[in-house]
Amino acid sequence: MKFSEEFRDKDLVHDLARRLQSMSPEPATIMEVCGTHTMSVARFGLKMLLPPGVKLISGPGCPVCVTSQQDLDGFLALADQPGVVLVSFGDMVRVPGSLTSLDRQRAAGADVRIVYSPFDAVDLAQKEPAKQFVFFGVGFETTMPATALAMPPLPRKKGQHARAKASQRGTRIQQQRHQELDTMLANLPCQCDIGAKKNSQGHENYWRGYKLHLDVADGQIPISAVLTGASVHDSQVAIPLMTMTSQRVVHLYELMDSAYDADAIHAHSRQLNHAPIIAPHPRRGTKKPSPLTKVFPARPTPQLSWAEQDRFRERTMVERVNARLKDEFGASHLRVRGAVKVMAHLMFGVLALTVDQWLRMAP
Repeated sequence: MKFSEEFRDKDLVHDLARRLQSMSPEPATIMEVCGTHTMSVARFGLKMLLPPGVKLISGPGCPVCVTSQQDLDGFLALADQPGVVLVSFGDMVRVPGSLTSLDRQRAAGADVRIVYSPFDAVDLAQKEPAKQFVFFGVGFETTMPATALAMPPLPRKKGQHARAKASQRGTRIQQQRHQELDTMLANLPCQCDIGAKKNSQGHENYWRGYKLHLDVADGQIPISAVLTGASVHDSQVAIPLMTMTSQRVVHLYELMDSAYDADAIHAHSRQLNHAPIIAPHPRRGTKKPSPLTKVFPARPTPQLSWAEQDRFRERTMVERVNARLKDEFGASHLRVRGAVKVMAHLMFGVLALTVDQWLRMAP
């Protein structure tokens, strides 16, 4: 065809359609590899003209069809950064952005490299480690796996990078076992946020603010206090409180409810030469027994010994301290903002409560 008008020649199209329908080829699958192809096939109903047995499927597409103007402009803006090398597939070179294109940037002196695979970009970066190589990974979701495959960290040479410290691995509780007290406290969130807790009826109660965590000795005497955001789980503060209290008083036991039943908390308590008496959490037992009891026997939730149960009854003292702090010493009626001010007001209440409790204990 020599002229664009021939694409819309009605007689010619009908002739081609009849010839296609008269054909009886073997089953075949044809893939269109460009988004504009897919759009044209759907717009003009070309699938209806194909003979039976011929199937059209959409291929990965070319980057030109699927790249937004905003993404292209952002990539082109990197050409002005010193030491930056732009790496792209060849079909993106002449695609115009809002102000320029890769072709024009290269003509103006920018370092633009053309590759045929994301792995080529990795090879270039390895050969010139002093420069920053930015690969423009564009395309449909079917082209993304090849780009993702090139993304894992490069094999490092022996001794090139230090192995992460134990204080930087695992969950927050696991990290705390290898951290100094100052680091533990610094890593606890203390911003005002939303907290949630179930009441005795099983309903969720929500509040906005903070949470005061107390470590209380026999006689309802507060020993240590830590303020966090309301959303911080109690177990996240157990190890800092244990460590802080151990530096202030000598004690033998740690009494905690089932929310603190974590292996790391048990281990840290023993490391401090204390006896952890923590109510077992139901998750340590079998929630739903298997019908194959011989293969998967039911595992009951472990229980405290009679001696531990007797000592565990003393844990209610911390609940009484929390209740008195709220009802008698103003903890539930703070009118200040910010963690520092909130902690200062709460500590006035804790101090007054401690003195009051000492006076009660006096003969």
